Amino acid sequence: MESNTAAKRISAGAIARATAAIIMAVLLLTVTSFSFIKFLSGAKTVTSTEDLKEGAYVRLEIPRALAYTAESYSSAKKVTARFMIIPMEGRLLTIRLPERYFSSADEIIKQTNDMLTSGIHGNKYIVIEGTVSTMTQSAYDYSSKWVKENMSSLVGREIITSSENIEEYLSDFVINADHIGAFSSNFAITIYILTAILIIYALFEIFMPRKKIDDNTDIKSDSKAAEEEEEE
Repeated sequence: MESNTAAKRISAGAIARATAAIIMAVLLLTVTSFSFIKFLSGAKTVTSTEDLKEGAYVRLEIPRALAYTAESYSSAKKVTARFMIIPMEGRLLTIRLPERYFSSADEIIKQTNDMLTSGIHGNKYIVIEGTVSTMTQSAYDYSSKWVKENMSSLVGREIITSSENIEEYLSDFVINADHIGAFSSNFAITIYILTAILIIYALFEIFMPRKKIDDNTDIKSDSKAAEEEEEE
């Protein structure tokens, strides 16, 4: 009787811990808006601004870039991200790049300038994966300002075909490189790993105690059978 009560206590405790772990896992996924679904599905390769949709997780190859239009700073006044404008199928698109891309992006901008001014074609490119979002008004204003200041050059080099309507050529989307949803890729992946650990722990709590109880029952049954044989 006592052993059965103890077994029930273990089972109830295991279920309680497993439930808590599952709730925590769901809360973590809720924080990331369940963006792990997009991550597991993989980034969709885009080649035109027409392919861009709010919240999409995309992959983009960048062989040409025109300039930086704005920067983001940390509280310590360190540059943490740069907004770069690129030509894309007759339109202009803004990319938000974290620090690790700065050096490569510098080379792409130089390569593009060499091509436009001297006709020297390079073969370098960078590949990014990130999430599409609508630009903040300030980011859009910086990109728009750069386009206006360089409009004659853009038209003269046939990057765009007209200077009449900036909105027609400048996309209001931005691709946030190394972001899955609203969070950086590193943060999001860390959340996914923690979620997986919690789910594994929950499964362990649910199934392992039962296995132990069954094993104990089998041992007791075998012992009882052995005692009966000795009595006979």
